[in-house]
Amino acid sequence: MPDNVMKQPAAGLIGAAITIGLSLAISIGFEPRFFGSWVAFLAMCIVPTQIIIGLVWNNRYPGVLARLGQPARGIAILALLVAAGSVIAPATLVLVGGGITPPTPFLNMYIILSIVATFWLVAVFQCWPSSAISSHPA
Repeated sequence: MPDNVMKQPAAGLIGAAITIGLSLAISIGFEPRFFGSWVAFLAMCIVPTQIIIGLVWNNRYPGVLARLGQPARGIAILALLVAAGSVIAPATLVLVGGGITPPTPFLNMYIILSIVATFWLVAVFQCWPSSAISSHPA
């Protein structure tokens, strides 16, 4: 058996353990309601963009991303997601949530439904009707 066959699962498990440990260490410093309001709302606002970048663009569009190696591509995608979230979250809060802060459960349900709808449009319907009009990923 090749030597690299055993290295990959071990490296993945070690990486997952480190990531989970760091996440738990960071989250210990916050109250549970902190994650239930703004953090959850902002994270959920980013998910539809993440679906588009990952499933439609294959992490290669815009063209600058295709030329980047790792970890530069990951950092660029993260910056793109944060930029998109910083536009989507305030717009959703004002247009759908009526500007009520902190985000209400109804606004969070709207965001969750938009994630489900985006996933279905991309994964199940293969971006139809957009894909019928143009084959360009944008």
